Amino acid sequence: MKAFYLMQNEVQHYAWGSIGKNAFIPRLLQLSNIGDKPYAELWMGTHPNAPSRCAETGRLLSELIRENPEAALGNALAAGSSSLPFLAKILSVSGILSIQLHPAEEDAVHLHQKDPEHYPDRGEKAEIAVALEPLQALAAFPDPPQLKTIIQSYESLHFLLEELDFHKKRLEIHRNISSKIIEITRTPELLDTLLQDLKREILGKPTQNDNESLFLKLFDSYASDAGLIFVLLLEYHQLEPGEALYLKPGEPHAYISGNLIEAMVNSDNVIRVGLTPKFKDPENMLNCLRSSDSSALLSPLQNRYVKSYIPDTEAFRIHLIEMNCAEMPWNGLNNPAVFLCLKGEYILQSQQDVLTVQSGQSVFIAAETTEFIIKSKKDSQAVLYQSAY
Repeated sequence: MKAFYLMQNEVQHYAWGSIGKNAFIPRLLQLSNIGDKPYAELWMGTHPNAPSRCAETGRLLSELIRENPEAALGNALAAGSSSLPFLAKILSVSGILSIQLHPAEEDAVHLHQKDPEHYPDRGEKAEIAVALEPLQALAAFPDPPQLKTIIQSYESLHFLLEELDFHKKRLEIHRNISSKIIEITRTPELLDTLLQDLKREILGKPTQNDNESLFLKLFDSYASDAGLIFVLLLEYHQLEPGEALYLKPGEPHAYISGNLIEAMVNSDNVIRVGLTPKFKDPENMLNCLRSSDSSALLSPLQNRYVKSYIPDTEAFRIHLIEMNCAEMPWNGLNNPAVFLCLKGEYILQSQQDVLTVQSGQSVFIAAETTEFIIKSKKDSQAVLYQSAY
C-alpha cells in the first residue's frame, strides 16, 4: 500500500454556509464559478453521506481501506474500526446552526434502532472545533449558580426555577430546566407570549450582553422557536484563531459564525431542538442530554511547530501545523491520518513515497506509514487529523 493518497472530497451546501467569492471553502479549494450556493462543510473521510475518493483513481477511500484494512487502519482496526474512525471537516459558518447535541454510544444505538432515517449511525459523536478565524459559538450550560443568576435576570423565565433544587446534580438541574422549556412549546400561544415578553425585557435594558444581542438578531427569523430561550441560557464563546472547543456527547451547542477545523467520531447523528426548519426531536434531546463538570474550552499542547488538541477519546486528534521553510519528523504510531494543507505548500516524505501538497489539497496517510517527514517550502499551515489507538 502507498504511504500517501491525494483525496477528492465532497462539500455540503447547507443553508447556513458562506456564500460568494469570499466564502472560505471555495477560496481554500481554489474553486471558480461557484454561483450563489452556500459552502458550509468540507468532509474528508469515509462517511457514506459524503465519502472521499482517491484523486488519482476516483475510487472510494472506503474501498481502498477494505482491500487493505490492516495496512490502512493499523491500531484502529484492532480497536474495532472497519473504516476511518474519525470524520475530518472544515466548516464555514455565516448563519447560526441549530441548537443541537449528539448522542452518547448507548443512546445512538437506541436511536438508530428506533429511527434510522434521522439517526443513521450507531456510534456516539464527540467533536473538536478549532477556530481558524474569530469564531462565535454557544456551548453547554453554565454552572448551576451562574445559570440561576441568568434565569433570575428575566422575569419571564422565573417559571423555570419553580420547584427546582439547586443542590441536586448539575445534569438533573439542566434536564429539569430543559424539560420546562420543551413543555411550553406544546402550547404555541404561551411560547409566543413568552418570547415577546423576553424581547421587551431585553430591549428595556440599557445594554445587552452577547446572548441578548444574538436573541434580538435572531428574533424575526425564529419568533416562535424555543431555541431562542436556549440562546439566552447556553454559554457564549468568542474564540480567537487557534482556540478550541471540545463538545462531548450530550452537550447542547450551536456555532454562530466563523471558519473552523472540526474533527469528530465518524457519525452524522444530530439531535436538534431549535433554530432550524429541519426535524426537531425535543424528547430525545432530554433523554440524551449530558452535563460535564469541565469547561468546553480545550487548550492545546504546543511544541515548536505544532498545536495538538487532545480529547478524552482515542478516535481522533487535531494537530495544527505552522512552518516556514522547515521540516520535522512525524510518527503516526500505526494510526490512520488525514493531512490538509490550509496555506502554502508541504512535502510529505516517507521511505517509499514523496508527495507535494498544495493549499486546499488533502491526503490520506495509511497507518502503516508510521514515520515520515513533513517539510514546508514557504510560510505554510496545515491540519493533521489522526486517531490515537
